[in-house]
Amino acid sequence: MRNGLDILPKIQKNSRSDQEEMEDPTFAQTVGATLSYRYRPAIDYIRELKNYGFAPPLEDGFNPMDMIDERNKMFAPYLMRASSPEHFKHLESSLIANKANRNIIDRASIGKNIAAGVLDPVNAVPIPFVSGANLYYRMFKQGAYTAGLVGGQEAIRYPLDPLSTPDEPIVAIGSSFIIGGALRGLIDIPLARKVNATRAAEKEIKDLTDAINKEPTPVDKSFDREQKLSDFGSVGITEAPKTNLNIARNFFTDSWFFKFIPTAAKRVLQDDSIPDGPKETLLKIQNDSGILIEANKRNQALNPSVAQDAKLLEGEFVQHYDELLQIWGKYTGKGVVAPFDYMGFKRKPFEAWTEMVSNKRIKGEAAADEYESQAMKVMSKYFDDLWEPRLREQGMIGHSSFYRNEIRKRTETIKRYENKIKKSKNKDYITTLSSLIAKNKETIKEYEEVLEEYANLGKMTHKNEVAFFPRYFDTDAIKSDRNDFETIAREWFYENPASVEFVEDGKVVKIDFSTDPVDIDKRVKRLTDRILNEHDPLDVDQMFFGLGKSKHQRHRVVDIPNALVLKYIHTNPIQVMRAYTSRVGARYEFSKQFGGKPIDEVLMEQDAVMAEAKVPLKRRNAVLKDIQHSYDRVVGTTKYKSPSSWDYTIAQVLRDAAQFGYLGGAGVATLTEPAKIVMEHGFKETFQGLFTMLQQSQLKMGAKELRIAGEALELLLGSVHLRLVDDLSNNPLRSTIFDKAKNGFYALNGLGPFTRIFKDFDGMMRSHTIIDYSKKWANGSANKMEREFLARYTIDENMAKRITAQEAIQQGDSGLYLANTEKWTDAEATRRFRVALGSGASNTILMGTPMDKPNIVDGVVYLPMSVASKLGMKESTKYRGYARIENALMGLPFQFYSYSLAAVNKTMGAYASGQVKSQYMGTAMALGLGYMVLQIRTPDYIELKFQDQFSRAFDYSGLMPLHTDLFYTAMSTSLAMGGPNITGGFVSPKFPQGPNTADALTGIGGAGPSIALDYYRAFADLISGNYNEGVKDLARILPFAQIFWYKDFVNSMLGAIREELPQKPLGRFN
Repeated sequence: MRNGLDILPKIQKNSRSDQEEMEDPTFAQTVGATLSYRYRPAIDYIRELKNYGFAPPLEDGFNPMDMIDERNKMFAPYLMRASSPEHFKHLESSLIANKANRNIIDRASIGKNIAAGVLDPVNAVPIPFVSGANLYYRMFKQGAYTAGLVGGQEAIRYPLDPLSTPDEPIVAIGSSFIIGGALRGLIDIPLARKVNATRAAEKEIKDLTDAINKEPTPVDKSFDREQKLSDFGSVGITEAPKTNLNIARNFFTDSWFFKFIPTAAKRVLQDDSIPDGPKETLLKIQNDSGILIEANKRNQALNPSVAQDAKLLEGEFVQHYDELLQIWGKYTGKGVVAPFDYMGFKRKPFEAWTEMVSNKRIKGEAAADEYESQAMKVMSKYFDDLWEPRLREQGMIGHSSFYRNEIRKRTETIKRYENKIKKSKNKDYITTLSSLIAKNKETIKEYEEVLEEYANLGKMTHKNEVAFFPRYFDTDAIKSDRNDFETIAREWFYENPASVEFVEDGKVVKIDFSTDPVDIDKRVKRLTDRILNEHDPLDVDQMFFGLGKSKHQRHRVVDIPNALVLKYIHTNPIQVMRAYTSRVGARYEFSKQFGGKPIDEVLMEQDAVMAEAKVPLKRRNAVLKDIQHSYDRVVGTTKYKSPSSWDYTIAQVLRDAAQFGYLGGAGVATLTEPAKIVMEHGFKETFQGLFTMLQQSQLKMGAKELRIAGEALELLLGSVHLRLVDDLSNNPLRSTIFDKAKNGFYALNGLGPFTRIFKDFDGMMRSHTIIDYSKKWANGSANKMEREFLARYTIDENMAKRITAQEAIQQGDSGLYLANTEKWTDAEATRRFRVALGSGASNTILMGTPMDKPNIVDGVVYLPMSVASKLGMKESTKYRGYARIENALMGLPFQFYSYSLAAVNKTMGAYASGQVKSQYMGTAMALGLGYMVLQIRTPDYIELKFQDQFSRAFDYSGLMPLHTDLFYTAMSTSLAMGGPNITGGFVSPKFPQGPNTADALTGIGGAGPSIALDYYRAFADLISGNYNEGVKDLARILPFAQIFWYKDFVNSMLGAIREELPQKPLGRFN
């Protein structure tokens, strides 16, 4: 686009013959000049204000006229504002660059100018997000939008550009209207043709099918969605149904840009051959409401998933934690001040006090004062009143009524399956139903044995044990004093001869105890070895709950009372409550949502659903594998089976070193996230909320709602790093020196505080948005985006009306709504609101979830047996048709991709599906904040070419972080391998890169291998006597050394050290 420059008077005009002799500019030069022409005046003015201030006083003895030459006299009014020689040079360099840009644009062909104009983000960004009744309307609307944006752009550029003429804005706005509309047409025309062709093909197929099948296939009128999962036998489909559980289709979700990172959700939810059952199962396990589903477009809302409901349980935990904290504050007489949940040196005495009180409770000792008594009541309320009834209800600990009901239900299910077998001729379907019948018969037999146990044994209790308290063995404590632990176990076995039952390799093992000392010694050794070798200390199926309360009265591992082994179990109630909520909570929610069925039975049911729909076995195996892996992620069992293996140890060290060495500026990187809040809630509403926050207490109330919903707890839970980094371990009880240092590190680098501030603000805004949209839907004024937004977050029209009906909702003077859910009377409306609030905050202040991540992020790969069998590998017992390969090193390339993977669904996906309220202002704000981050992270950014400034600002903006990161990685890797710059030199890499094979390999291998290479080079330089380079390299990677606000001090200090070091090698390098 020529922007009217062809009608401008030529500045420093060459003769026609001179111009003909000059070489035509390349397309890359034309793009750079066009973008620089549009944006550089504003950028230069900002730099001028930053460096010289507004209307700076004239430096003594300086007269700008003395520096203006003949060529620039016509620009004297512009140059006369210089206050010093340096200021004059700044203005002159801007003028020269502006002239050069215009010269390039003038000499470029019309085609190059138009193509360069197309690449302006103002023209390109809005293109996919305009809808309308017909193509011409959409073209007109897109052109109008683009012209409006360019009008705002010209309003900024025109007064700041000394070379501007009055005609330029008119031509720029007019041409942008044409280009914007034309680009809309270029996208819509082929899409429209494709849609029409698809519809025509569908009609032909339907006509052919109707001609062949004279009688239509009967439909089961009793079908409903709940039956399909909780009561499989009632489903009666004979063909794969037309699904509405697919990811909403649009240009982006259908493109390579979305699909090139494969995830379980994409593979299952974008496959039209898969019936609804498996898709709904996957969504019921791990849905995070982060991406629009086709059902949402029809105003249909899914129920909250296991993952979402489990998040609410964290809100329950934190309410009890807060109660304990307040009691301790009263006990000390000093109260509690914990900004952002940081307690500093007070955390240790607080947790020591609660542990002491908990130990008294476990041993049945009396409280020493009213504060200990209150704390004991809080713990009992959490474990006894809240959790024990839940576990009994779901059969996770023994309860006779649960087993009797299950026997009755399963007997009826078997009859339905048998009737279906009689009617079906589908062999695969019959085989899967037969397996389900066998599974149900086996379970019935097991439950009948359980009921017999209850009749014979009654309720079991133990000496010195009076409290319900989950047992997690402290393996480090056992290793440090194994003899003492075994002495306790030996005495218990001798005094309590009996039989014990436990789960081993998925089977119940029963051992009759004898009192023979030799047998007891063997048992004690076997017990201790088993505890120390247990790969997952939080496994619910191996858990002992105290008071003899374990599933089926089978006491996991050993039924020694907790009071006898306090030294060897985790007794910090805060840690145990966290671990309990994390692991038992997800299992409880799964059991609740799937009618008490274990995951293997749920998978068998969905296998039958797919078999009935004639899905091939290979595809069925793949779907079941994805559902199983998703389940493992949500309940926390997908992590490594062998955390003591060499690969785990190496990977953990590399991951920790990379975090401490590379993420010193992580907090700065989050400064673009207010733009996402604007995108979600609107520009006007967000700034209204900002001023409201400064004047009232609404932020505090919104933050409280978010806390109850289980969000904004990263600092308390020590999980703030998971926003950027994937962990190997999922053990809340794990507490190495690195784990303890992480919270401090992420506090100092700003990631923790900024995350909390942004989430609290989003919580306030989101409470208003959910209530506002619900009221609109209830009164019939909600638009399409608002209805889809609520449906995506589990709220349909009926639920919107129920939310609106809550009298406790308040409206502040600013017009923002306050939820006040603790006073709501509708429990289900409260649940849905809190799910929407918590999930929404997580989808705005991004952190990757199982919906976003490929399996390999966990360091796990599944090989089909068609390949694995040739390699001598065995089929996995959990993943039919696959061999499971686990190696912690495989996850290293993806260590820092949690945020970027989340953005694919929650930022780019939201734009593409029309789920962004403020598209243009949000985008503009993201780019503006990206420039700010660039200036903070790159002090010498002024020296960068314009296209490099723009590219990096776009990278930091968070609009397309995965794709921009891969772009820069590909560029550096190509250069490291001796190849070309993939942009032809138009964009430069972030860091200078020459040919180097090691850099190429570590670039692909991720942050872990890169930090190892950096340490190797630094120490190699030091050892070889190259102290200057060695110390400089070490300063860039030492833990905590690159925290943004004091890295300059560290660099200066190490620079002084470098000057004092001798310049000769050590030892054998002499």
